[in-house]
Amino acid sequence: MSDVMTEEGTGPLSPADWLRQQPAFAARQARIKENLVQVQQQLDRACEQARRQPEEVKLLAVTKFHPFEDALAAFWAGAHSAGENRVQELLHKQRDCQPYLEQADWQLIGTLQKNKVRQVVGKVSLIQSVDHLELLQALDQAAGRQELTQDILLQFNYSGEVTKHGFETEAAETALSVCRSCKHLRLRGLMTMARPGLSAEEAEAFFRDFTDFYRRLRSDDRLLADPAAFDILSMGMSGDYPAAVRAGSTMIRIGSAIFGPRIQP
Repeated sequence: MSDVMTEEGTGPLSPADWLRQQPAFAARQARIKENLVQVQQQLDRACEQARRQPEEVKLLAVTKFHPFEDALAAFWAGAHSAGENRVQELLHKQRDCQPYLEQADWQLIGTLQKNKVRQVVGKVSLIQSVDHLELLQALDQAAGRQELTQDILLQFNYSGEVTKHGFETEAAETALSVCRSCKHLRLRGLMTMARPGLSAEEAEAFFRDFTDFYRRLRSDDRLLADPAAFDILSMGMSGDYPAAVRAGSTMIRIGSAIFGPRIQP
């Protein structure tokens, strides 16, 4: 976007100021802000029910299949972090948002193929979808080549669905052992997804079970290279995040509740 656009009597407009003045964008941003407020209100209620503080739960705005302008609108409406499922879409949105934002926190939450590792390491604050041992090793090597430390979560297929990616619970100690040997990765916690179609009660029971699993791992200092850093439990999406918050989630991944239905490419 050109930075020489002007408004009579005011001089040059920045790309951000110009975009904010466009009626379609302004209307879209207002809707996204309204949705964010509603999500936060439900998050607050869930925290109150669980006797937790809302500050204990971070909200990740998931922008999958939405245009970069929606990501901008979310950031400008108060979202602190955005998550993407696909590496190429993530990189394109980072590029397109860059002229409008001084800084922005991006995370990868979707399946990561080994051939895309070099493209994403160092470009995101957190990779939530580390789901097999070979990927751990590839990430460690890529981060080592860049001389940086990449924060990650281990994704667990706790629901046992054949269509879902992730470690099985029986592989937890092996995965943590490999993490301890990775000099350029910092394990921040775990991520999982509940099966679709669960009732609120069923979802909460599922998330409580996974929270117990997370806490058991966290309580065993022998399993973790940096126990203090193992502080993220990412679970809960648009359809079930109140149940996840009541069960102990520290990060929720919200897409459609903020942005509406996704537009399939």
